[in-house]
Amino acid sequence: MPIKDLIMDSIYIFDTKIDCFTTESLNNCILKATKSAEHIIITNVNVHALNIAAKYPKFKKTIDMADYCFCDGHGVMIAARVLGKHIPEKITYADWFPKLAVYSEEHELKIFLLGGKDGIANKAAKRLKEVAPKIKIVGMHHGFFDKQNKSHENDLVIEKINNAKPHILLVCFGMPVQEYWIEENRRKINANVILNGGAALDYIGGAIQRPPLWMTSNGLEWLGRMLIEPRRLWKRYIIGNIIFSLRLFKEVIKHKKS
Repeated sequence: MPIKDLIMDSIYIFDTKIDCFTTESLNNCILKATKSAEHIIITNVNVHALNIAAKYPKFKKTIDMADYCFCDGHGVMIAARVLGKHIPEKITYADWFPKLAVYSEEHELKIFLLGGKDGIANKAAKRLKEVAPKIKIVGMHHGFFDKQNKSHENDLVIEKINNAKPHILLVCFGMPVQEYWIEENRRKINANVILNGGAALDYIGGAIQRPPLWMTSNGLEWLGRMLIEPRRLWKRYIIGNIIFSLRLFKEVIKHKKS
């Protein structure tokens, strides 16, 4: 079965394509890519990502050039609903990646963890092995190196990845640095699937506290994250949500006129 047949539908929000995956179909997409020896990039969008894409064409281009894009935000699901579209599931790395670890264990998929401060990938690996004891984590590296294309450090990191021969490479540098790095280096990396995980390693490794379940399950994860890290995130969520809402309002008006 081709990967495209695993996607329920594809929709557009603010001219950005979003593939309507469920957790199950996304896992199957990754497995399909590894079994058929494909090399794909799977990205994701939330409100923050769509705001950056609207402001910076270079970032929008990286999203568009990815092979697949899933929804990682309740706000995007609401926007889809307002525009008369449907996204079946919000797939958030902190919830999804431990499930992917179990799936990878079952199908003997090899994973490389890239990003975070020195040692955080090790902590994340230990947490993942608690849910998937036989998972094959074939390599790790922190995210604090010279990421410029063709720099000596960058070449060494890519060499380390390629020597490990992972099926899945999880890149966690934060947005938009990770997307730019992936796009610049995708043709040099020997991994079947490259994922952009944001703060996934920090959450899995316990470096950042996750909001309580009642918030993450009811569309309030943004509020919980802002309360945990107010100085870093208040602008992203307060101003960012207002900007996103205004853009959504304009989009609704445009649709009514057309």
